[in-house]
Amino acid sequence: MKLEQQQELMARLSIMQKLSLAEAMEILNVSESTIRRIFAKMEKEGVAIRTHGGIQSASGAMPLSMEQKRISRKRRRSRVRPASC
Repeated sequence: MKLEQQQELMARLSIMQKLSLAEAMEILNVSESTIRRIFAKMEKEGVAIRTHGGIQSASGAMPLSMEQKRISRKRRRSRVRPASC
């Protein structure tokens, strides 16, 4: 099961280059501590680099552009905002 979870995250990383802790929790439907363990294992194996609040593909370990950061913030905000009354 853990290998399948890691493979799922690697597939997402190959597309997105970066995943937040919250995104990974949502994708796999597991706890924060489980994601942290998976992230640590992936980093130890050299396939990913842990970042503040997430993980980044080791093969694409380039800093995000300003546009990518803006889009990422917008996505996070849209998930956090409560519906308007």
